[in-house]
Amino acid sequence: YKLNTKEISYVAALAKSYHENAQLEKSVQYYNKALDAKSAKKSIWTGAAQAMFDAEMFRDAFNTLDNAAELFEDNAD
Repeated sequence: YKLNTKEISYVAALAKSYHENAQLEKSVQYYNKALDAKSAKKSIWTGAAQAMFDAEMFRDAFNTLDNAAELFEDNAD
């Protein structure tokens, strides 16, 4: 099942909430679910990387940012 745009936003909001409440494992889990859709916004990619960094998942955080850079290289702002 592929998430639609509204569902991606909802899942990302859950991930952000978990991150803000220091529930980093759940945060990363929900961010990954949102990122699987490949149509996630830049802010979701960077939020996921920050949650991974805070969870000391440094390699995953770097890979997430690297993937985001590739996805959005033509759309830099």
